[in-house]
Amino acid sequence: MQARDLMRPCGDPARPGTPITEVAQMMAAAFVRALPVAEDGRFLGIVTDWDISCRTVIRGKEVAATVVGDVMAPGYEACDASTAIEVAVAQMDRRGVPCLPVLDRDLQLLGMLHRADAGRADA
Repeated sequence: MQARDLMRPCGDPARPGTPITEVAQMMAAAFVRALPVAEDGRFLGIVTDWDISCRTVIRGKEVAATVVGDVMAPGYEACDASTAIEVAVAQMDRRGVPCLPVLDRDLQLLGMLHRADAGRADA
């Protein structure tokens, strides 16, 4: 089984200029802890609930004025659509991350592979 078989479509990813309050609402609606950040379909990084809480709230930033580009983790590790699920899970384990963006050869965002979904490969 490959990443393309279990990845979730992204819908609208966050953009660097998206307010973090909007991103938090997007995460809550999708029941996820991380969202990809892309501009014109090109993957730029990830924004997580940790980024919002630790890089914003705990550091005393003005929440209403903070945008994704201020707190996101750039250069996040990703996989391609043909990556074997076992390899992708090992990649997540190595990096201690809950999900991986799935990209094509041009770094266009195809979807997200979440650890919980990867568990379905064993079922």
